[in-house]
Amino acid sequence: MDTNIVDVAKGVLSVTASSATAMRYQWYKNGLPIRGAIGRTLTVTGAAGNHNAYFYCIVRNAVGSITTPVVKVQVIPQALSVFTLQPVTTSVAINTIATFSVAASSNAPVAYQWYRNGVAIRGATRPTYSVKATALHNNSAYHCAATTRGGTAYSSVVRLYAS
Repeated sequence: MDTNIVDVAKGVLSVTASSATAMRYQWYKNGLPIRGAIGRTLTVTGAAGNHNAYFYCIVRNAVGSITTPVVKVQVIPQALSVFTLQPVTTSVAINTIATFSVAASSNAPVAYQWYRNGVAIRGATRPTYSVKATALHNNSAYHCAATTRGGTAYSSVVRLYAS
């Protein structure tokens, strides 16, 4: 059985066992005992040492012991968004719609925010932003930010020309 943990997140491995006598637990990582890991559960974080590690637990009582199946824990780094589609400079007639689009790839949810001349555009939080071009928009600079828990990536800055 494999378990994936996104970087900086944590996962919990647990053992369910029953016995009439007291039980002792010892968790192992890559075949070595984990110091202090003697409870029914083990919390595994996205720390670098846990990338692609194998875990199991040995449960002992007065009668004997049993070893759980080995679990492979794979930590998936939570990367910044990477833009797979950049916006393009656009020229449109005044009073027509100009549309900018981006696409960002990440292994975590992505939140978008569009900017005009460096100022966040209220409500512009989708990968596509459309605006009715007016003389006010002529030569305006637009870009998009894509944010995950891992940080923020920025698209290219493009222009809207309205004439």
